[in-house]
Amino acid sequence: MNQNDAFDAGRRKWLKTGATVAALGAVAATGLFAPRAVRAEEKASKDTMMYQPTPHGKETCANCIHYIPGKNPKADGTCNVVAGAVAPQAWCVAYAAKG
Repeated sequence: MNQNDAFDAGRRKWLKTGATVAALGAVAATGLFAPRAVRAEEKASKDTMMYQPTPHGKETCANCIHYIPGKNPKADGTCNVVAGAVAPQAWCVAYAAKG
């Protein structure tokens, strides 16, 4: 092994290290490493949540944790999951019993 071979091996190492640092810098600059809260910005459609205007056994929107009641017990309310007006006697796959 002569002096030029040793120089080439050292040079390759520096080039690989430099390329790795540059790649990591590019990824960091795009924000892929930045922690962020995962949060749904939009509610799901009624079709997506298989919303039905009738109860599913004893399960109704009125006794679901996601339901926000209307002005009176028979009035449509809203939901934290489903978009649009939601009937208190309706049901969807997001149903979760209160308490």
